[in-house]
Amino acid sequence: MRPRLSVLSAFALFAILFTSTRAFAQGTTYGVQGGINIANVSFTAGDSSEGVPDFKSRTLGVFGGFVARDFNPKVGLQVDVLYSQKGTKADAVEDGIAFNIEIGADYIEIPVLIRGNIPGSGKVKARVFAGPSFGIKVRDKAKLSGGGMVLEGDQVAEFKSGDAGFVLGGAVQFGQVFVDLRYNWGLVNIVKDDGSGDEAKTRTFGIMVGFQIK
Repeated sequence: MRPRLSVLSAFALFAILFTSTRAFAQGTTYGVQGGINIANVSFTAGDSSEGVPDFKSRTLGVFGGFVARDFNPKVGLQVDVLYSQKGTKADAVEDGIAFNIEIGADYIEIPVLIRGNIPGSGKVKARVFAGPSFGIKVRDKAKLSGGGMVLEGDQVAEFKSGDAGFVLGGAVQFGQVFVDLRYNWGLVNIVKDDGSGDEAKTRTFGIMVGFQIK
């Protein structure tokens, strides 16, 4: 499958969105963050559950930045711009032949999060957050191999151009450094309908370490 955007374009998009936050009013904070996604999919077979592979998680990368503003000491808004890698893998046996499937898709992901600030001690702060997330697909890759056969790209699956989900998580901050844990439930089918009725929705647990610049 050919990428809709190059990695360079993805970085450019991130830079434009991130630097534009400088126009926000006083009291806004921003920073950078990065880590890993433990990614998988929730797969639903349209015709039958027979022969459905046991999809397993993949450990992939996620990085980007955020901008946030508190409305008051307890509640605020945070918007992230992330380069987020998602995917899954599976082994399956059909008619005595073992197959391996590996799928991946990268997104420019923009979570829009309402966050609640939890009072801490000294420089230690904590917060919880939740909200929708919107993803623009940058690239994708799919490979099916087994029995001397190798299929790639659209021969395996054709992905839609975006993803949307709901994020729930929290963070603990020590001075300017913080640890962010979040789960992203994909709410839409990320593969195009091929008549089978199959659906795949992303499931991602993210672990990031970040630095608040301001």
